[in-house]
Amino acid sequence: MSIFTKQSSGASSVFKLLAVAAALIWGLGFVVMKDAVDIMPPAYLLGFRFTLAGIILGAVFFKKVKAFFNKDHLIVGGILGVIFYLAFWVQTIGLLYTTPGK
Repeated sequence: MSIFTKQSSGASSVFKLLAVAAALIWGLGFVVMKDAVDIMPPAYLLGFRFTLAGIILGAVFFKKVKAFFNKDHLIVGGILGVIFYLAFWVQTIGLLYTTPGK
């Protein structure tokens, strides 16, 4: 079955509700981060957030990470991690000067 085939109306409703839930979670993330930058500087906040996420994901996917862990993956992952961190950092700094709704 292709993802492009016509879905039943029940399945379509579920997909719409999931899209709304994703948008709600994404939007609330900005509100939470706006409140958090009032307490902690953006670099520390994101460092804590990414470190915690890395520990949790490392524990959950330990066997898969261990199976594919090598120097090349470590280098590429480090580069992508720095780029990802910088993008989030700039976005979070922007929250200092605006509201989440803008």
